Amino acid sequence: MAQVLKEEIRNKILLEARSEFYQRGYKAATLRSIASKAGITVGNLYRYYEGKEHLYEASVQEAYQALNNIIDERTNHTFALSSDPAERDFAQILEKDARKIIEDVLLDLEKIFGRYHQELIILLKESHCLSDDSRFKILHWFERLFRQIYPETTFPIYIASGFLESIVNAAEHEKEQPTEALTEIVHFYLLKGGLNR
Repeated sequence: MAQVLKEEIRNKILLEARSEFYQRGYKAATLRSIASKAGITVGNLYRYYEGKEHLYEASVQEAYQALNNIIDERTNHTFALSSDPAERDFAQILEKDARKIIEDVLLDLEKIFGRYHQELIILLKESHCLSDDSRFKILHWFERLFRQIYPETTFPIYIASGFLESIVNAAEHEKEQPTEALTEIVHFYLLKGGLNR
């Protein structure tokens, strides 16, 4: 019986953490608020999770794994997020291949939005807030692909950041059918001002 209660509490903490991270963002979310909404003390929350980053990772882990699986599959098991590929590996990607990878990943992303809508938005919106050693290096991954697409730019991080922000906005506002919005965003970012290369 005690084990069942522990699992129920853990699930309640995760549910409230997702809600808090979704509504307030990673930086503004507090363990005190999450614990209060879960009906436990902050001290009890620490019995389940080491801290806010650990709780964040647990909150989005399934969505991250689903996204990682898409990327892994679409890159022929070469550039998965979890493997943290080397910069030199990305440098070998041709521009057209980088464009195709981004387009395919985003189109596949819609397939998992239904199940992980809130978690994916949290993950895409907040991935830049975590420490450099975090497992969630989504922004960095897209930055390296955009570097291949736009080699003349000195700041591919801003392109990748704008791209992810656009994806998040589309997902938040087009909850039922994000396909059209995602397709337009992909084409905007990949066609260099509307000119197909």
